[in-house]
Amino acid sequence: MVGNEHPRLVIDLLGVIRAARPGYGWDAFAGVHQLSQEFFFLVMGDQGRWFTLWVSAPDDPDLENLMIEDYGRWAKFGAYLKEHGTDGIVTLSSPCRILQAKFQVTSFEAVMACIARFPNCSVTSETNTSVTFKVEWKNWHKYQGDFSGDRVRRHREKQRQSVTPKKRREEKRIRREEIPPPTSPPVIFHIPARIEEALKRSPRLGAVPRLQTPDFWQAQVRANGGVNFGDEVLRAEAWLAANPARAPKKDLTRFLHNWLARADRPPETEE
Repeated sequence: MVGNEHPRLVIDLLGVIRAARPGYGWDAFAGVHQLSQEFFFLVMGDQGRWFTLWVSAPDDPDLENLMIEDYGRWAKFGAYLKEHGTDGIVTLSSPCRILQAKFQVTSFEAVMACIARFPNCSVTSETNTSVTFKVEWKNWHKYQGDFSGDRVRRHREKQRQSVTPKKRREEKRIRREEIPPPTSPPVIFHIPARIEEALKRSPRLGAVPRLQTPDFWQAQVRANGGVNFGDEVLRAEAWLAANPARAPKKDLTRFLHNWLARADRPPETEE
C-alpha cells in the first residue's frame, strides 16, 4: 500500500470500495457484499489482532488499478495474513481451500493468480513441484506495525501535563491521609521497687501469687492515688500477725484491696 502518513482508521470495507469506485452503482457491489461483511468481522478482533486500513487507501494509485472483486480479496488477504502470517510473510500450500473460499474461486492456481495481482505482494516458489509458495507483503511494517507503545507514552505525557499544582497537592494530601499515623509502643507497667521490697518483708502477703502481678498493682495505683503502698503493705502484714483470729484464712488479695481502699491519703488542699 502506498500513501502519506495519515492517522489509521479501521473501517467497513464496503465503505472503502464505494469511496474507491465513486462511479459504480449499487449493483456493482452485490458480488462483493459478502466479502465486505466477512472482512468487517475479521478485523473486529482483540488488541494486536487488527488488520488496519488507512484512510489513504481509497486514493492509493496501486489499489485503484484493482478490479472491485480483487479489492475485496486484497483486504481479506490482509486480514488472513495478520492472523496466520509473520511480519507480512506467509507460506501457502495447495489446495489452500480456506483462501479459495474467501476469494470465491475454485482452484489453488486461481488463488495465487489473485495474490499476484495485489500491489506490493511478491510470490516465490518454495518447492520444485510448485505446490508451496511464500507470499511477502513488501510494506507490511509501514502500515501494520504495532505503534501502541508510542501512543501510550504520548497519552501518559499528556496526562502528566494536565495535572495542575492544586490537583497534585490534593493527591499528596489524600495519600498522606491514607497512611495511618505511627503508633507508640504500649507502656509496660512495672511494680514499684518499694512495693516489691515490702512484699519480700511480708511472709503472708508476699506468698500470694496474685500480689506479685503488675496488673494488680497497676489497678491499685490508678484507684488509690496518694497512698504509700509500701508502708500500707507492711501495716496490713502487721495487722494479720497481730489478729490471727480475725485474719482471713484465704483470699488475701481481696483483703489487701480493701485495706488499700481505706488507707490514709494526704489531705486535699483547697484552691
